[in-house]
Amino acid sequence: MDQIGKKTILLVDDEDFVRDMLARAIERRGVIVFKAALGQEAIDVYREKKPLCVFLDVKLPDIEGPEVLQKIKEFDPDAKVYFITGLQNQDILKKTRGLDSKGVLEKPVTVSDIMKIIESA
Repeated sequence: MDQIGKKTILLVDDEDFVRDMLARAIERRGVIVFKAALGQEAIDVYREKKPLCVFLDVKLPDIEGPEVLQKIKEFDPDAKVYFITGLQNQDILKKTRGLDSKGVLEKPVTVSDIMKIIESA
């Protein structure tokens, strides 16, 4: 939790509509949402804000999600990162599960899916 006592998350998705729609709905439930569209941006925001958890798209234009996770874990081994993917490719899903993530959410992700994780964190 941050200094004002609210839970914070980082939502990383290169699709503006998806990212902004989810962020607005989650913010209405009292959670502070930091957003990023690119992998490097996600790393920088995480390092600065240290959110409670990260919801990270697997496919990003600059750095793929698994590499973003590895970079975040280098400076925060306890980071709680959940992958989000619309890909049904079993190789990608196996790769993400083999990493130190907390889980994989398949698109379309719902606000209630994310809120359940935030509430239990």
